[in-house]
Amino acid sequence: MTNATPPSGTSGSKPLRPAAVGGFTLVELLVTITIVGILATIAVPNFWVMVQNTRISTMSTDLTLALQYAKSEAVKRNVRVYLCANNDADTDCPGAGAGWSNGWRVQTGNCEDDAVGATALRKWDPSSGVNVCYGAGQTDITFLGTGFTSGDMGTYAICDNRGPTSAKGVILTLQGRTRAATDSNDADTIKEDGSGTNLSCP
Repeated sequence: MTNATPPSGTSGSKPLRPAAVGGFTLVELLVTITIVGILATIAVPNFWVMVQNTRISTMSTDLTLALQYAKSEAVKRNVRVYLCANNDADTDCPGAGAGWSNGWRVQTGNCEDDAVGATALRKWDPSSGVNVCYGAGQTDITFLGTGFTSGDMGTYAICDNRGPTSAKGVILTLQGRTRAATDSNDADTIKEDGSGTNLSCP
């Protein structure tokens, strides 16, 4: 039996086809875009809340460190040391509260800008979108060589535009001690100042 000879210019194998090119169909692409959009809608607001919470926590920590630093320097130097609010006329604090939103500094000598013998020891900058109010209405805190304040005591409220439910508080005692404000009534989720009153925000 004689095998047939393929025509000239052809081979006995099947003709080669182009390899399939991988990729998305239009439907798959639309589904993917929809899923990404849904995830972004959920994730972006949560990310912004995390940023806001971090800013408030950072300011609360910085203020606590500043108070503790001023106290320790007063004891170490056995002189009066002052924690001074930078000029802040913009923060509309509730009641007679004083604005500390522009940051603060620790120095020897009183808090007047032209105080004789005043030496700046350390400075803290403000944080965008965060308001700081001192309920006792002062723009300066004086620490004595004993570590006590010169009679200063009160609560700092650290807030943003979400109001008191998201605020933190730093409580200062006559002994120069600090502690974080807590919420004794979990039902309202608002922390309380040293007298047990809910924190207030601008």
